[in-house]
Amino acid sequence: MIQITGNFSAQAQFLQQARSGAGFVCFRPVGGTLFEKHFTDIGGALKLIDLHGKQADTWVSMATYSIPGESRSQKNAERLCALWLDIDAHEGSKFKSVADVKTALDDFLHNTGLPKPSLLHCTGYGIHAIWTFTQAIPKSEWQPVAANLQNLTQRLRLGADPITADAARILRVPGTMNFRNPDEPKLAELEETGVGHQEFDVVAAAIDDALLKFPAEAKAHGKHVFAGKFDCPETNENIAFVEAMLAVINPDMPYPEWRDAVWSVAATGWDCSYELARAFSERGTSWNEDDFNRVWDSFDCTRGIGFGTLVHYARRGGYTGKIPSTYPISQDRPRPAAPRGLVTICAADVKPEHVEWLVDQSFPLGMLVVIGGQPGLGKSQISINLAAGVTTGKGLPKGGVFNNHGSVIILANEDDAARTIRPRLDAAGADISKVHIVQGVAREGADVDMFQLDSDIAGLRDRVQEIGNVRLIIIDPPSAYLGSKIDSYKDSDVRRVLMPLGNLAQETGAMILLIVHLNKRTDGGAQQRFSGSTAWTAAPRVGFMVAEDPITKQRLMLPVKNNIGDDRLGYQYHIAEKLIHYDEQTFRSSHIVWDGTTNRSVADLLVPAKGAKTSAVDEAKTFLEDELADGPMPVEKLMLTAKVAGISWPSVTRAKGRLLISSTKVGDGWTWTLISPKESSNV
Repeated sequence: MIQITGNFSAQAQFLQQARSGAGFVCFRPVGGTLFEKHFTDIGGALKLIDLHGKQADTWVSMATYSIPGESRSQKNAERLCALWLDIDAHEGSKFKSVADVKTALDDFLHNTGLPKPSLLHCTGYGIHAIWTFTQAIPKSEWQPVAANLQNLTQRLRLGADPITADAARILRVPGTMNFRNPDEPKLAELEETGVGHQEFDVVAAAIDDALLKFPAEAKAHGKHVFAGKFDCPETNENIAFVEAMLAVINPDMPYPEWRDAVWSVAATGWDCSYELARAFSERGTSWNEDDFNRVWDSFDCTRGIGFGTLVHYARRGGYTGKIPSTYPISQDRPRPAAPRGLVTICAADVKPEHVEWLVDQSFPLGMLVVIGGQPGLGKSQISINLAAGVTTGKGLPKGGVFNNHGSVIILANEDDAARTIRPRLDAAGADISKVHIVQGVAREGADVDMFQLDSDIAGLRDRVQEIGNVRLIIIDPPSAYLGSKIDSYKDSDVRRVLMPLGNLAQETGAMILLIVHLNKRTDGGAQQRFSGSTAWTAAPRVGFMVAEDPITKQRLMLPVKNNIGDDRLGYQYHIAEKLIHYDEQTFRSSHIVWDGTTNRSVADLLVPAKGAKTSAVDEAKTFLEDELADGPMPVEKLMLTAKVAGISWPSVTRAKGRLLISSTKVGDGWTWTLISPKESSNV
């Protein structure tokens, strides 16, 4: 084999041989979010890779996408000039080393009689075996052959990625770094096998011959043997709910989503699950029994697809009905039809339920709760204290004891897991074996991407079910996990992400705790002090604010709202330090100490001291300095933010005259930029 040396040479060789035409280059910076750029030719792709790919995982679409505005999907993929197999070699995969993969690939080629691949791409944690062709193949002709190759690998248990037949797939670019382990990135290297371009029909015929040589095992399909634990019983009612959910999902959705929907039904482990998933898939125009059985057989509960994925797709499709219940339901009742139109329930049929509490009258389970406060007052520390209470039952406010111990999930974008979260958990006395810290989401073509509240709730629900008995989910702060299409200052946007969170809390019985910042306002009530949309405090059932008494310096956690408990009960606390020992090292960390309860009103701490009253223009000036501190902002968004903060726009425009702010025409609107926080000398 000939190894291609030189990063630029390897990239150019790969782009020239393995694909053709325009497409997308995709990047995920270390610790960042996946993004993609369209290119029209190889030169444009190489420039993008040189510009963005030095400190980012880098992939390229194998299909041609000639129109920049179209999404990178199977539907829009036009043609391809390669077949490939993606075989991993890392912890958690079938193979532990690249050498093991090469041995298995050689055995596969020998047994099947397939020609050697044209290229071997060692990605750092596995191999891409790539057959390149003399001409580009229309997707309609390429797809069946790719599906047959995938089928063949599964029959021989090669351990290749099960979505080889995805025309929208992106593959890692050789000559770039693989940052799966950011501390030890590996160079992706390309090897030529000496075979060169091959005839598509010849390779397709070889795959067909191999399929005849290795026929599929005859098996009676039923419930999946690899389904994990699913507590919902297989009753007539629950089956009807799943059928109603599947009825609103389009089976002709993108291939990876259809596959995940099938797998989510398999995850139930019900006797009728195969028939349910098959009936759903048969409605699609691209129905193929072999493809369906191959996807069904490839389900593995360790891949992270559970029943929550089906709930996600059904909600997205407009489903508003019930989901399967974890409580036994009588089998002899008639199966309800899929809900249509207005659905009501008689109050006489509603069984009253007690509120379960983590901290009596203050922190309820199964609901949304919010804590707001300025930086440095310990609101994140309070969430860690509650996590310790969930896992051990000890250390809670008011000397309370929590007997129903459980697990905790933490999403904390602003705190480092090793340097902050783990030491604080130890200092608070938490059972760390029951605490799970979210690092991100493994998406197609990427290792780990940022969790997003507008798209990843289904995955969070799946993880809750996998862990079991999750009693607390901490999101600190939720604004860090909003997708690019969500505006944290718009009520409708915020409610759109809080509603599924509220449903998740109700379904799982976990308290979902939101840790938010305060804005710069000095007027209005406590709920108006929370940064962003008022929905951050309106949607949760309970809200607290942490504050400090300006005279005694006593720190307080006081109720802003409490719709179900004691709306006058607050708590006093202080932060203490503790020495934590790991191996032969000693670390200093901090934890919350509860000093007692209080009936003080949060309004007492929000009234400005006498003589400290500021004018409306001064408030607007502070508002502008704060909002523009991180860079330019469109005037349209500033107007919305000012309205939410209760600051009049005339006051903002007068405050602008006291600051050095430039106005720039951008498209159809204007953008303001803070040049200096100092007031102009001539004001």
